[in-house]
Amino acid sequence: MHPPKHLGSYPGRDVDLQENLEEGFTALIIAAENAGWLPFEAYQAVISLAEAHACADISNEAMADFLEKMNRQR
Repeated sequence: MHPPKHLGSYPGRDVDLQENLEEGFTALIIAAENAGWLPFEAYQAVISLAEAHACADISNEAMADFLEKMNRQR
């Protein structure tokens, strides 16, 4: 895995990350297939995991913001 080409936002940053993740993603899908799962099932599972992790991160961030605001009011 290579780091971003530049710090901060830049055109194509999302594509750079996708290219870096591609090899590991392909290996993950192949491992699932080798274990007997259908590729579509593996894709659905990866999407569900990504959504769950994104929601957890957003929830954690929202809670941290809330707690920070509460602490400032004291």
